[in-house]
Amino acid sequence: MNTGYADVDIRQMLTRLVEIDVPQAEALLNRWNNLVIASGYTLPYPETDIGTAAIWFPDIRFNYNSAWQHYMQLDFAHTGWLGVVNLCLGQPYPELDPPTLISSNVAIDRLLLRFAAPSSPDSLYYEITVNGVTHLLYPAAYSSEMDFSTVVTESGSFRIIAIDQAGQESDALSGNFTIADPDPIGMMVYPNPMRNVLAGNLLWKHPADANQLAVSIYNIKGQRVLHKSYTNAIPQGQLPLIDLEGIAELRRGIYFLRLHLQGKQYQCKLSIL
Repeated sequence: MNTGYADVDIRQMLTRLVEIDVPQAEALLNRWNNLVIASGYTLPYPETDIGTAAIWFPDIRFNYNSAWQHYMQLDFAHTGWLGVVNLCLGQPYPELDPPTLISSNVAIDRLLLRFAAPSSPDSLYYEITVNGVTHLLYPAAYSSEMDFSTVVTESGSFRIIAIDQAGQESDALSGNFTIADPDPIGMMVYPNPMRNVLAGNLLWKHPADANQLAVSIYNIKGQRVLHKSYTNAIPQGQLPLIDLEGIAELRRGIYFLRLHLQGKQYQCKLSIL
């Protein structure tokens, strides 16, 4: 993609750095040349030090603001390069919109939030305040959707603020929630469905006197594919799925989780996308 907004060729950049005696530049240039299988260029720039690969580095804020959203559609944008350029150009930074709420639910004494990230050249993190208690959420870089859960004991409100790498804060996404009494749900997987099973959690109402717990996962054919028992250090109402050995090997599909707790059995469905 070439928008005319100052693409910089990597070989050309390294060559110029060697010419002005920048430390380690020659070693980097040699390594880069060893990586290149073939190169080419188009007129009117018949120079031998270009034609390998380009990085985008606009010279002024106007050019950056005019094109960064187009570059965000490319894979390389998710390496953090756009955030580096953004910080280098300095203020004023692109305005940061608030996150967008996808869903808000209360189940098993927990507030469950799912929200979408605002468009930004930076990798964002989030300040989430629930009933006056503030939490910081650091998702994987450039995540498009986030899931957050926290224990709540009474109805109340929440607010979510997105923060970029320059410390700029968005306006707050705010909302209210109500705790149902009694809660009809005894066990659930969150989020569900999920793409990354290693980021999921099994949630349940945990009796104070519980001293035994077992978790089993069955496939759609009724075959048990995973099992784990706890007699010591029993999880207290929440179990990260990553704690179940072999969970990462499950393929996309429908599964059923069974929880045995103090002589009672609970079951819920898990969908892996």
